[in-house]
Amino acid sequence: MLLKCISFPVSKKTSSSKKHSPTIIELLCHQFSLEDLKRSTNNFNQRLVVGKGGFSTVYKGCLKHNGGSDHTIALKLKCCNSNQHFLEFMKEIELLCQLHHPNLISLVGFCNHEKKKIIVYEFMCNGSLHDHLYNRDKTPLSWQKRLEICIGIARGLHYLHAGAKRSIFHCDIKPSNILLDSNMVPKLSDFGLSLQGPLSTSKPKPIAVDYVAVSLVGTFGYLAPECFQRLTVTDKCDVYSFGMVLLVMVCMKEKDLFLNKANMLGNQHLEGKSEIKYLEKFIDDQVQPWNVIAFMQRFPIEEIIDPTLRGKIVPECWEVFMDVTKRCLMHEPDERPTMGEVEVLLEYALLLQAQADIKRNNGSYSLSSTTIINLGEVICMHDIHLEEVIFHQFSLADLRRTTFDFERRVIGRGSFGTAYRGRILLNGATYHSIAIKKLDWSSTCDSDIQWNLKDIENISQLRHPNLVSLFGFCDELDEKILVYMYIPNGSLHYHLNWNESALTWKKRLEICIGVAEGLNYLHTASIFHHNIKLSNILLDYDMVPKLSDFGLPWSEKIHAEDYAAPELLQGHDFTDKCDVYSFGIILLKMVLTNKLPIVEGVIYLNLKGKIAPQCWEVFLNVIKCCLKFEANERPTMNEVIAQLQHALALQEEADSNISGDYNLLSVTFDPPVGGSIYY
Repeated sequence: MLLKCISFPVSKKTSSSKKHSPTIIELLCHQFSLEDLKRSTNNFNQRLVVGKGGFSTVYKGCLKHNGGSDHTIALKLKCCNSNQHFLEFMKEIELLCQLHHPNLISLVGFCNHEKKKIIVYEFMCNGSLHDHLYNRDKTPLSWQKRLEICIGIARGLHYLHAGAKRSIFHCDIKPSNILLDSNMVPKLSDFGLSLQGPLSTSKPKPIAVDYVAVSLVGTFGYLAPECFQRLTVTDKCDVYSFGMVLLVMVCMKEKDLFLNKANMLGNQHLEGKSEIKYLEKFIDDQVQPWNVIAFMQRFPIEEIIDPTLRGKIVPECWEVFMDVTKRCLMHEPDERPTMGEVEVLLEYALLLQAQADIKRNNGSYSLSSTTIINLGEVICMHDIHLEEVIFHQFSLADLRRTTFDFERRVIGRGSFGTAYRGRILLNGATYHSIAIKKLDWSSTCDSDIQWNLKDIENISQLRHPNLVSLFGFCDELDEKILVYMYIPNGSLHYHLNWNESALTWKKRLEICIGVAEGLNYLHTASIFHHNIKLSNILLDYDMVPKLSDFGLPWSEKIHAEDYAAPELLQGHDFTDKCDVYSFGIILLKMVLTNKLPIVEGVIYLNLKGKIAPQCWEVFLNVIKCCLKFEANERPTMNEVIAQLQHALALQEEADSNISGDYNLLSVTFDPPVGGSIYY
């Protein structure tokens, strides 16, 4: 097996199991033997080296999966000649085995041999962002692709800061630690220097470091000034480093030499406090004045931008992009934005660019120094504020106009109101669809539920590929309205009931994994969905699932009865395990056409003969564990994700070896006593 996934508990613990409590690493991560990894790299052949760092060498390797197809992997051979290096090795494994996000590198496993410490990752065939920015043999990245890469990294960082149970500070954001997969999707890597902060729901607190620890946090040139001046690390240090990444995404290569100089001096002067003080002086004298304002004032704009980007950037997009960069590089950490805010502004910049490209038919643009470089005042000529982009207040007149006074374009009705499809004109360029949810506030909400704009604003800042984004609201003339991203392909309920042939087994597994990712993101932010059901799972143009109707006070007052956990029917409080139970019902309905018990005869017709037995066994085990009667026996969503990914890997492996149908044995499944399962 390439991957070894956890097995959910299906029986009570024995006395022997109590003697040893497995660690997170033992539960979630596969441990390879040194012999396996030697074979995969031809005994660490130097021809297979794809990268080298200060304390590690990265090899390209190949593993057999179940004796079948080859899987390409990346092996980082760590130099662990000190206790600190070993701690970094174990820290990176422990962090990565618990983190799941499309913009974070995926951990395959590790080897903790006495003489060799190795971390095994998914292989990123397109190398690092550093390679694409500085290697002349690489095709230059387009401006749109650079924006997309920046947005992806912002999403990954936002997940680390706010989506994990405990805030995680990466501490070494730089282009060489941003890897690109076959689709040029960016993935953050190298978590060896990362630090764990407080619970993500707590107010961020700085982590104190000593002079020696400064040398272990980050790369000079990308390092935030407070790491030297105050010896503290917070999430805003990552924001600063990300600002430097934004800067080098547009700058000519020659203008980045200061980074090499800073890094060189930093690595030469770390032996004692006097050398650290010297480095502090260098940072104060050389790096801090090199901020966006001083940089722009020192050089004409045509000397700043990478030559391959000249004429390609629309001025409005440039303004927003440079405003984000300036904010990220503010000297005071409290003045820098959160990564959630950065993500939204970069998405807005990309939207402005795309709209202008359509309107101008891909012509060239000119950037005026006089209109852009008044950075000492306000960079955004259109007075763009973070709050307005993230949490926009729409006028009732506009919403009435786009819905024909709420008489047409109905796309759904729910317990708390009616949803309409609308259109808005952004920046005078192109129209975009939105979903407008008009709340029936007076007749459906309990008296103890308040319309709290702060709660709504907090929800609008939750950003994840598997959540429906909340754009804004309207609170006018007793009308309460929420405005969301419009999801064009309707609900999962619709597709399972009227378009089931479009959902292959592999696509259903991918949808389940996506929903699990979104739900896990909510849980790590201590948010319970309360109403997981097929109609609250929407599908976009690419059939990517997005959870809707979450996080708002009135959503806590309703639970679909056939999805409700047994403890809710007994009057107990809601917990994250109630969502896990509801998700188990979702899994059930992804394969079941009408009734229990589950046997091959009642699964969807288009799935018969298409499910590999090994995959089916894992999938059923996930359902059983999610539907445990006792809440504390159900898995976490993080564990569910690992098992579903394992099921998908088994299916893909079987499909590559078998061209015909599978003989799926009938499998009985009894619902838990007292549960609410019915169809």
